[in-house]
Amino acid sequence: MKPSEMGKLVLVKAVLHKTKGFPADHRRGEWLHLSFEPRPLATPRPGWLVGIRALPTGSVEPGGYDEPPCFHGSGSICAYAVVYWPTMAPVYVLPSDMTFDESAKPWPPNGSARERQRLREFVKRYPNQFPRDAKGHFISGG
Repeated sequence: MKPSEMGKLVLVKAVLHKTKGFPADHRRGEWLHLSFEPRPLATPRPGWLVGIRALPTGSVEPGGYDEPPCFHGSGSICAYAVVYWPTMAPVYVLPSDMTFDESAKPWPPNGSARERQRLREFVKRYPNQFPRDAKGHFISGG
């Protein structure tokens, strides 16, 4: 990644999720394996490129009575950090799962404009499902 790419708009197709697990025939004292796998998004989501990270993969050796656990690295994955909105935490994305797109418009945390419009129409169509108080404010939990 070049410094000039920082802050550019990208379109994310899949994000990395940490996977942890023991072997199928797990016995006491065996190591926990850590890795990352890409999970595709239902619809590509725009965001800003904010950094690059090396995500470590490997295994954790369980500690004993008087020894702490120990991480044994087996490699690392180069991933880009992308935020969907300035107040949200970054997600990690493989370079192959994103494209630079300056015309993309990021969505606020409460969804895209189309989703908010659909919710407004739903509330207008079914007003009895959303009880209100005497002042017209929504009653929570109703």
